Order: sequence, then structure tokens, then C-alpha cells
Amino acid sequence: KQMASMRKTIDLQPKIKAIQEKHKNNKEKANAAVMELYKEHKDKLVIVGFPANNFGGQEPGTNEEIKEFCKVRFGVSFPLAAKVDVVGDNTDPLFKWLTQKEENGVLDATVKWNFTKFLLDENGKMLASFPSKVTPDSEEIMAYLK
Repeated sequence: KQMASMRKTIDLQPKIKAIQEKHKNNKEKANAAVMELYKEHKDKLVIVGFPANNFGGQEPGTNEEIKEFCKVRFGVSFPLAAKVDVVGDNTDPLFKWLTQKEENGVLDATVKWNFTKFLLDENGKMLASFPSKVTPDSEEIMAYLK
């Protein structure tokens, strides 16, 4: 439904899209894994980071401060969206779509912490959701890139 209009801002025609929520205080290992995945598969993968301040106030900065921090500290070169709410009463419409089967037609997902990952195909169809404990280079995610 709403995904078609939202896709216009992130549609770069990859074979797979990963939409990922980022935050300032996550371990450098997680950031390095995301960047490595992006570098190795950017011909068929688009990663879009969605900063959120929903978990322990870990992303209090402005959009520009967040973007600069991620670029300088972690070398992030994939797109970062504006900060959004991913849970709660003010959940962004995109995250409502990502987390509600009645919206995306495929699955219900819960965002429990930062670095929750969502994979969509090139047409914007939901493929899978992975909690933060699943690393970007995990077999579960890599299976979609083969």
C-alpha cells in the first residue's frame, strides 16, 4: 500500500534491498560488518540506515550530526535516512509497513533493538526480517544474496 510511494526515495534497482536501523553506540564490529557487506555486494544490495532514538536515547543528535558521526567514525557510505521512530505511538509509516503483516502481506516483525534488518526484493516485496543479534554476514542473510 504505502510502500509503493515510500519506495521511490530508496529505489536504486538492486536485486535485494536491506533496510537497517543504525545507532551511535553499537559495537564497531557490527558497523564494520555492515560496511563490508555493502562493499562486497553493492551491485545487488542497497543498505539504507534509519537512525532511531527509541532505545535508551542512543541517537539524540540531529540528522546531520548522525550522518557525520557515522561517516567519520565508521566510514558509512550507504544512505542514511532521517531519524525516525521505529516503535511506539509515533512509529514511522515505513516501519509500520515493515513490521505488520496486514501492511506488508508477508510477516509480522518486532523491532526490539537497534540493527534490526529487513530485506526486500527489487520490487519492494518483503522477504525477511532479522533481529539485531543476526549479523550482516550471517548465513541467513547471505542466502538471499546468492
